[in-house]
Amino acid sequence: MIDSKQNFINKKLHSSAGRITRKTFFFTQLLICVVNFVLSIVLEIAEAKHFSGFYAFLTVIYCLISIYICVLSVFSMVKRCRDAGISAYWCFLLLVPIVNLVFIIFLLFKGSIPLPQASAAQNLENKN
Repeated sequence: MIDSKQNFINKKLHSSAGRITRKTFFFTQLLICVVNFVLSIVLEIAEAKHFSGFYAFLTVIYCLISIYICVLSVFSMVKRCRDAGISAYWCFLLLVPIVNLVFIIFLLFKGSIPLPQASAAQNLENKN
């Protein structure tokens, strides 16, 4: 059971290959927001308690985890773009403030395109 969960995490989250549906994209983004929120609260508590050494350590850990979370978020957006039938290059809109929020909302509501029934190799064989 643990191996299947680990395999799911490695295949689904740590790669930009494949597609994800609106539901999976929503829950991935929700998980990312919750983790980021909890980490920021822990960081604020450490700052309020004046744990200077511990606060510095937590700040470094928070920055590293935030970078990791950003990478996972971009991977999920690339997969969602692929599922919605738009170019993954549209993910560069994430670099533009305010537009990135509109783009995420667009990805949440854009429908999926159906998977092709035959692969490209099979289509070539049928033409010959």
